[in-house]
Amino acid sequence: DATITASSTAIDANLAFKSAAGVITTPKPGTISIKTAGMMPLLGLDEALKNQDSVTLQRLPDFAATLDNVRIPLPINGKPLDLRGGTFVLDIKSTETVGSVRVPNADGSQGQPQAYRLAPLTAKLASEDLAKKVSFTANTNATLGGHSAGALAANFDAIEPLDAAGKPRQGMPGRVQGQVTLAGVATAIAQPFVAAAGVDLAKDVGPTLDLSLKAAAGDEEAGTPPAASSAAATAGSLAQTHMALDLKSANVNAIARLLADAKTIRTKPKGVELKVTNLGPLATRFMQKSGLSVDSATSLTVTLTDLVADLEKLAPKTPGAQPDLRAVTGLVKIEMGATAGKLAVAGQPVKSYELAPLIAMLDAKDLAKGVTLKA
Repeated sequence: DATITASSTAIDANLAFKSAAGVITTPKPGTISIKTAGMMPLLGLDEALKNQDSVTLQRLPDFAATLDNVRIPLPINGKPLDLRGGTFVLDIKSTETVGSVRVPNADGSQGQPQAYRLAPLTAKLASEDLAKKVSFTANTNATLGGHSAGALAANFDAIEPLDAAGKPRQGMPGRVQGQVTLAGVATAIAQPFVAAAGVDLAKDVGPTLDLSLKAAAGDEEAGTPPAASSAAATAGSLAQTHMALDLKSANVNAIARLLADAKTIRTKPKGVELKVTNLGPLATRFMQKSGLSVDSATSLTVTLTDLVADLEKLAPKTPGAQPDLRAVTGLVKIEMGATAGKLAVAGQPVKSYELAPLIAMLDAKDLAKGVTLKA
């Protein structure tokens, strides 16, 4: 039997474990609590907050984790690790975070502080049988100036995370299914952290954004049910996970449609696509020192198709082996709309310029032979 206890200004822990017949269990729920305020000086965050006035934190979150229903088989008497039948429940909760954020005015000038609140987080990681499934859920939301500033909801399952011998699978689990969503996130929350880089999130991205990541055994868009994927795995092929990523905002939109298994990640027919409706303001800010401005509403679209990434070659299991970048292949297409602006050079008259629409193709289907660029 073993007991773990610890107490400090930042962390308190009280855990008890019992070992019998080659199995570790918890005779009672174990607890771990973290006081974030006590860790601020250790992480150097105190000084970082003092040196700026864009973000203030009046109340930091504390975290409490409870570990229960633990049953983990041990490798004893020369037997290999076999986690089949293992169970555990880990509950995580936090208190709320309260502070303020200076949101820039429409003209880019520094605005007045607005109250910011991040609601308590609730999360859970659990398994009733490690051979079958490990589940994760999480929820929280935020407000800025009394208005909704976004909500997080996560619900994911790792299906069959163990191999046939009961050991954790290398790389991807057998299958992943579930969804993570960030809805109505106010970009103003992050503005103080990117302002120094010349990024104006409200203009360059949009006032709010929505992000969704879905994973499933079947392809909902193509109408392929999970049963078909399971049947394929039974027939000898690797179990596959269909992944769909969607980002939506006023100025930036992106999608990604991927297919993953234990050995590869590849794009589906829709591939990966990033669209920026108006790149002009951001480009002007980055090039203003050179005297170049982009006055037109220049659009940008980047598309990635035919991607195949061999995970075994990118993350070799042999100690000391380096990733083989030839394991990544794909085709990138870049489209930029007509561009117009001005060039101002010291001592010279300001000149106007115009660029015709651009289409460029980057062929990386065989990195061993090189990359081909066509425009």
